[in-house]
Amino acid sequence: MRRLLRVSAVVAVLLVVPTLTSAAAVPAHSGTRGARGFWYVIVPGESFAGAVRHASGGQVAATVRAMIRRVEAGKSVRVPEGTRGGVHLVSATVPELRSALAAARSAGSRRGTGAAGGLLRIPDPHTFKIRGNGCNPVTWRGNTYWASWCKMPFELVGGVCDPSCHNTDILRQQLLVDPGTSASRVQRKGSYSYQPHEPLFSEIHFEWWTFCFDSEEVCGNANTPNFFGNSSKTYTVTSSKDLHNRRIRHAFELWAFWDPTGQWVNDDAKTWKGICKPRDANSNQCLYPR
Repeated sequence: MRRLLRVSAVVAVLLVVPTLTSAAAVPAHSGTRGARGFWYVIVPGESFAGAVRHASGGQVAATVRAMIRRVEAGKSVRVPEGTRGGVHLVSATVPELRSALAAARSAGSRRGTGAAGGLLRIPDPHTFKIRGNGCNPVTWRGNTYWASWCKMPFELVGGVCDPSCHNTDILRQQLLVDPGTSASRVQRKGSYSYQPHEPLFSEIHFEWWTFCFDSEEVCGNANTPNFFGNSSKTYTVTSSKDLHNRRIRHAFELWAFWDPTGQWVNDDAKTWKGICKPRDANSNQCLYPR
């Protein structure tokens, strides 16, 4: 467990970087020594203003003000924006940037000007959003169920703003879950794009939880080994309870260490609630209602 160093799944970690001449041309590690802009990490569903709200320090606000001046002068400024479908770079408008500036000022007044604004609590995994969909239909006792929960998406996008924003690292992972009464199979596949020879996400891994019964009691929790983003793997996640004829759900958190800021960043999701077959069915399979 690394909870003392972690930050919220919906939090983008931004940190002032002393002077950066060109976000696109300067290697990311070089940029940590001496430039104007700030680094960011953003996840699906998070706005640029929401990301800036978690930053503190004068350089973030100064960079956003420079963005506003640039747009007012008729020049283009692109910022990361998280939608339900993923993270994209979009053209910024003055009202959006003013909202981001207000968020930066508000964050600064609440937390002062410390480098990372203090450690933040991770959310309760019970509150994670349901992502993905049921797949692999099966019929049992006259009803149709999903045997698997598929295409659970996770995405972490990191980059730098100075003053326009540039994504340097895009980490995407997808999970498929086959639930079972005591052991469930989880298949992972993913991709990781980054600047040549400069991957800035490290210590990449998943934390998982098994929820048991209608009450969703936590009956299993652990971390996978670290992996590189461009890879695939199958894991077994377990339950300490006998779940025959009981409810089951799984939650997952993608963790990575963002080197420019020295902070953990994360994205999360959970499955739909499944029902496990009774013991007299002579099966350890659990299914998701359609």
